[in-house]
Amino acid sequence: MTCPLCGKNVDEGSVYCPYCGMKMETSAAQPASSPAMPSPAENTSTAGVVPPVGAMPPAGPVPPYGQPQPGMPYGGAYGPDAGVNPYYAREFDLIANGGKPHFNFAAFFLGFFHTLYRGCGKRFLALYAWPWVLSLVMSVIMTNMTADSMTMAASGIVPSGFIVVYVLTLLTSLLSLGLSLYNGFTFNRYYYNKCAGDARVPKKTGLLVGSIVLVIVVTMVITVISMVSMIGAIDKMVPAQSYNDFAGLDDDFVLDDGTSVGVLPEEGTLEQHAGGVMYDALTNLSVPMEYSQILTESHISAADTPADLFAAGAVEQACRAAYLFYNDESTLGQMLDIVVDDADWNDAEEEEDGTVSGTMRCLVDDTVIEIALSFFPLGDGNTCMSIMGAIVYRYDDLDADSYYVCTPQQVNSFMQWLCVQAGAETPVSASRLALGTWTSTDGQTLEITEYSMNGGEFYLNNVVTVDGVRSVEYMNADGYGYLEPSADGNTMSVSFYSFDGAQQSITQYTRAA
Repeated sequence: MTCPLCGKNVDEGSVYCPYCGMKMETSAAQPASSPAMPSPAENTSTAGVVPPVGAMPPAGPVPPYGQPQPGMPYGGAYGPDAGVNPYYAREFDLIANGGKPHFNFAAFFLGFFHTLYRGCGKRFLALYAWPWVLSLVMSVIMTNMTADSMTMAASGIVPSGFIVVYVLTLLTSLLSLGLSLYNGFTFNRYYYNKCAGDARVPKKTGLLVGSIVLVIVVTMVITVISMVSMIGAIDKMVPAQSYNDFAGLDDDFVLDDGTSVGVLPEEGTLEQHAGGVMYDALTNLSVPMEYSQILTESHISAADTPADLFAAGAVEQACRAAYLFYNDESTLGQMLDIVVDDADWNDAEEEEDGTVSGTMRCLVDDTVIEIALSFFPLGDGNTCMSIMGAIVYRYDDLDADSYYVCTPQQVNSFMQWLCVQAGAETPVSASRLALGTWTSTDGQTLEITEYSMNGGEFYLNNVVTVDGVRSVEYMNADGYGYLEPSADGNTMSVSFYSFDGAQQSITQYTRAA
C-alpha cells in the first residue's frame, strides 16, 4: 500500500510509515460519502498547493507537533522532507497517547555517544561524564599501583591499598552498568519532553565526532602512562626482587677486625618506614654495634639441608631448619611462626663468585623487613646461612624505591628481638656461654667476643652435642676447634686442630670476666 503522507510504498499491514512516521490508520482513498475535493482552480486559499490526500487539516490554526489535533494522524502535519525520525515518531505517539515507551537499546549500549549525538548534554554530564572520569582516575591509580607493587606481588604480598582500589573500580563498573540500564529505560520519555513531542529530532554529529576523538586521545595517553610505569617497574624489580646488592657485602659492613664501617645510603629515615613495633625491634641499643655472628649466623644440619638449594621452596626449607648461634633449642622457622605475622622467601640465586643468595621477608604488624641471606657449605656436609643486611618498608608502601637500609646493629637488634619474643633466650646457648675472658691454669688468657678470638677473626660453624654436653665448632685462619663451656658458664674446655694435622691441643679455662 502507499503512504498517504509521503507517497512511498509501505508493506501491507504496517502501522507506521518507515519513511516519515505517518500512522497508516487513515485510508488513502476518499470515502464515498465524503464531499469531493476541490480542484486546484477552485481552491484559492491554498495558493495553488493541494495537500496530499488524507492529510488535510481542519479549519483553524494547526497545533504544535506534540499536541496532535483530533482526527489527525500523529506527525501528519509534515511532508516528506520534514526530517521526522520514524522510531521517535512511533515512541512519541505512544507517549502522547498515554502509553509506556519501549526500552531504547541504542541509549543502553551506546549511551556515552548516543546522548551527545542526540544533543542531550546535561544527561551526558549526569549519567556518563563523571563515571567516565572516575574510571580513568581509577585506571591510572591501578596502573601505577600494579607497577609499583610488582615486587611485593611476586613474593605473595598484596598491598591493602591495591585491594581497596580494585574494589572501588569494581563498584564504579557496576554503577556505570546501572546508569546505562536507567538510560535505556528512561531515555525515550526524557527525549520526548526535551523535544516537546516533535519527532524531527536533532543530530549533533559534531559532538559525536568530538567525543570519539577525545576517547581515542585519552586511551592513547593512558596506554603510554601504563607502558612507562611498567617499564619503570621492570627496571626496579631487578634489584628489588633479587636484592643481591647485599649478597657478599661483609666488607661493606665490617672490617676484618669486626668493627662497623657504616651502612649503605639510606632511602629515608627509620621513623618514616618502620611502624611502632618494628621501630622498637630495631633500636635495642644493648646489642653489639659490631657484626655479630651469634645473631646473624646460623647452621643447618646435613640432614635438613636441601639437596638442591636452587629448587623451588629450597630456601624456605633451609631457613626453617636453621639454628642461630644465639639459641640452640629453636629453629629460625619455629621462632618466625611464633612472632611474625607472615613470612615468605625468594628462591636462591647464584652470584658471580659462586655464593648462593636468597631473600626472606617478614611482616611484623604494619612493617616488612626484607633480609638478604647467603649460603655456603661446610666441610662436614652441614650448611652455614649468613644474614648480610636488611631493608625496612611499610606493608602498604607501593613505591619500590621507598625503604630504609638497616645498620648492622639494627639487624642484630631485630634478630635478638625475634629470639626474645619467641621465648628462645633460655637456656643460654653454648655460643653465648663461650663469650668473655678466660684464663688457663698456666696463666694463658683467652678472650672471645662476638666476632673474634684473641683479636683474630674466627667463624662459628656448628653446635654439636656429645654425651649431653654442647660444644661450638669454630674455625680461624690456622685451623679449627671446639668451645665446650660448662652448663653454668664458669669453666670451658677449648680444643684446637690445625688444618695440616700437625698441631692439636686441649686447654681448660676458668672464666675471668
